[in-house]
Amino acid sequence: DAVIIRNSITNVRGVHGNGLSAYRGNHRLAFIANTVLDAKQPATFHGLGDEDTIANDFVFRNNLFTTIPDGFAGVISWGNHTRNVQIRNNVLVGGESGVRLAPVDENVQLHDNILSGLVITGETPEGWTVRDNHFVALSRQQMKGRHGGNVEGDVAAAVKTMLRDGAASSIVCGIVATRPDEEAGKMIGADIACP
Repeated sequence: DAVIIRNSITNVRGVHGNGLSAYRGNHRLAFIANTVLDAKQPATFHGLGDEDTIANDFVFRNNLFTTIPDGFAGVISWGNHTRNVQIRNNVLVGGESGVRLAPVDENVQLHDNILSGLVITGETPEGWTVRDNHFVALSRQQMKGRHGGNVEGDVAAAVKTMLRDGAASSIVCGIVATRPDEEAGKMIGADIACP
């Protein structure tokens, strides 16, 4: 078990510009209240496929991830049957989308996030939970009618102000920092605390 908590990383722009990664044989990792800004790929994960029968159990929560303008997404799955992934209570703003997921992954939960779009590289599999996400932009897939979602102008304005000023409004806090009983549950990234 490992908890990666309250780290700040900026300007990770190389070909493999990953701010945080969980690959292949990693298990029981929690990425909590981290800030990765202006990265090519702020956070990535990848399973081990059939070689690994143990669930990966990755949790991404209360993070603030933004990409460079041509970045893929704030959180990216490279697939290969990653098992048990929770992505919740985050602000994920990417060049193409907030989250890019692979349908070969199993038991993915994506909820209560602020996203700049959603990409699933196929249909949403059974056993996934995708709900209560708030969109500040839509991916090209969503604009073509896949995976739903509407841009919420008030949330988009609040996120833009938060990124500029380094302080969150009640709108953002009310979506992301809703679990004070959890470690860093009132945080947005490493440095923005909600009341």
